[in-house]
Amino acid sequence: MITLRRWQNIAREKWQQAGNRGVVSVVTGGGKSIFALACYQSLSAELSCKALVVVPTRSLVEQWEALIETFALQESFTVVTNLKLLRGLGPIVPEETLLICDEAHRYGTEASLVWLDNSWRATLGLSATFERIYDSGVEEILLPNLGGVVYHYSLQEALQDDVVSKYRLHNIRAPLQEEEQEEYDDYSSKIGRLISMFGSEDERVKVALIKRKKVVNESVARTHCAVELIRSNTGRQTIVFCSSIEQAEWLFQTLSALRFSVERYHSKLSRSHRKSVLRRYLMSGISIIIAVNALDEGFDAPKTDMAIIIAQSNADRQRIQRIGRCLRRVEGKTADIFSFWSTEDERLRLEDEARIGSSEVYWYEAGIA
Repeated sequence: MITLRRWQNIAREKWQQAGNRGVVSVVTGGGKSIFALACYQSLSAELSCKALVVVPTRSLVEQWEALIETFALQESFTVVTNLKLLRGLGPIVPEETLLICDEAHRYGTEASLVWLDNSWRATLGLSATFERIYDSGVEEILLPNLGGVVYHYSLQEALQDDVVSKYRLHNIRAPLQEEEQEEYDDYSSKIGRLISMFGSEDERVKVALIKRKKVVNESVARTHCAVELIRSNTGRQTIVFCSSIEQAEWLFQTLSALRFSVERYHSKLSRSHRKSVLRRYLMSGISIIIAVNALDEGFDAPKTDMAIIIAQSNADRQRIQRIGRCLRRVEGKTADIFSFWSTEDERLRLEDEARIGSSEVYWYEAGIA
């Protein structure tokens, strides 16, 4: 028997009222997966049906399968990645199936219509951040096929309900060195010229913006300060979010030489190595993971109590997902989130974020924290 929290009961009722269709937007760590199982149990009590869970990564397949086994639902559930679905639905009969889309924002593409656009018995989308910044996939693909957003459970509500762990924000100013500032200014001038000539959507503008961002994210102050933060916070389960493989490798070598229990996780490592890294981290065999464009979502590591976000993102969704790695509820845990800023835009984003949930927000200069 699944015991539901207050928000889960309300959200299930809203979903049922919408004809067993719709998207539920829930903060990371709020209990989306348990909620989905409860929706299936309510539906199957009235109608004979199966459930298909679609996830974006293999690690999420394994997490869902473990949860389903806990509640003895293996006979009713199939868990697949969206890539596998693109090869065909196989024996799955949409008219007899509840479609559950985890990390639903990931499927707002024309390719996903191959399996989304079917006569499913019922549909349920799950996401902590139900948005897509660079296209209209939510409005044109996801909402017509999954249904509208029927319930939203925010970080503020989850903190008030004691559903996620409390956390502290540490925002650290990391000034650019003189040569870095000059390079940043050169890109800014170039971006201004390109926009005046070709418009802000031109591909050359986007490339220059990426290169300017790289100057900031890979600055000396951020990289070296990350090492000092780890040295002054020993014994923590920590994820470091990096900008590039080169930066991650430098941090890995530096921290290894200091005899920290550390590994890195990026695309140039073999799949078997990456799986081993995650397994060792979850079992506390290592205490630090350095990640490059990975582990933002779909990685459930409740013991994680510290995150260092070296690479600032313009996307609120990615920021929320990264913070969410530390929010899994563990009795007595208060997580620490360290973020760097070097530009006014970054500072303003961090100020906005500080108003959302954490009651403890600290501001430092690099080298002081």
